[in-house]
Amino acid sequence: MAKDALDAVIKEPENEELLTIIEGEEKELTEIESKLQNLQEDWNPANDEIVKQIMSEDTLLQKEITKRSKICKNLIATIKDSVCPKNMNEFLVCNLNSKSFFFVIILT
Repeated sequence: MAKDALDAVIKEPENEELLTIIEGEEKELTEIESKLQNLQEDWNPANDEIVKQIMSEDTLLQKEITKRSKICKNLIATIKDSVCPKNMNEFLVCNLNSKSFFFVIILT
């Protein structure tokens, strides 16, 4: 227990290091605030519509990519099943049923 407490204290940075870390973080904060202020000052309301359009196009593209990846996965699974079926009898029955169904449609 005492060793764990000592290890925890040793892992913490010293006071001098803490001061330099705090100064560095404060500098970074002021830089971020100045960048934010510059962005807000240079903002053009006309860009708002362009940003909305880009966001909607991005959403549509993501949906389309998802659909197409599902289709590709299904195609790969279908090809694997047709090339190397687990049970040949099921494979033949499926083919015969689909062919007979096709002929029934043509005849009627």
